[in-house]
Amino acid sequence: MKKVKDGETNFFVDEFGDPVFYDKKGRLIVGSEGCSLLLGLGFVEIIDPRQARKAILALQQDILNDPYLNKIPSVVRQTSVAFHAAKDVPEVRYLMYRLIKSAFAQKVATY
Repeated sequence: MKKVKDGETNFFVDEFGDPVFYDKKGRLIVGSEGCSLLLGLGFVEIIDPRQARKAILALQQDILNDPYLNKIPSVVRQTSVAFHAAKDVPEVRYLMYRLIKSAFAQKVATY
């Protein structure tokens, strides 16, 4: 993590879908079979990245200690290492969204 400077605005940005619009030969593939139908961007404006990191690590530990969630294979394999929406179960995604919305995000947006 980069060094945090007071007064600096921090954002976490992520995409969903596939941002590939052209094939290896430079031909437009949008609308073709195999091309993702969706592409979106989301961002979270982080008030204090240090607090956010602590909250995320605490949530990860809570999930790993939860007797229901820690029996799910993807939680053991994936969530124990890092959160990833495409690989986490819906319960984990919900807990992460709730954390982001309530604990440390000033602004949450999806485009």
